[in-house]
Amino acid sequence: MERVRKGVFKYLVLISFVAYYSGATMFYHTHKSDDFVIVHSHFYFGGEAAAPNHCHSSSSIALISLISASLHFLATSLILYAFISKLLSVLQYLNDCSFIDHTILKSSSRAPPSISFSLYSAY
Repeated sequence: MERVRKGVFKYLVLISFVAYYSGATMFYHTHKSDDFVIVHSHFYFGGEAAAPNHCHSSSSIALISLISASLHFLATSLILYAFISKLLSVLQYLNDCSFIDHTILKSSSRAPPSISFSLYSAY
């Protein structure tokens, strides 16, 4: 059951991302409001991109802006998390390797081999 739920969740996330990404990149349009021109994108069915046949209230424009900013923040956070976790794993690996080298080289109680030369031969 858990496997099925994870599979369904995985596809829902993928479909949600594709729907948002396509809506945010393929449907740019402008709205003229008072002294401002607002350029944004979201999925809509309507006329040309330069002259959409719908309008937004100030709260819906704020909601579109909030969703876009939140998703950009989430994407940036995930990229930074992936980079930092990879960097930490590499640093941990390097630290573990130096610990092994230190253990092998420094904790041996056996003296290094020595060669003694004498001027006189015992024979």
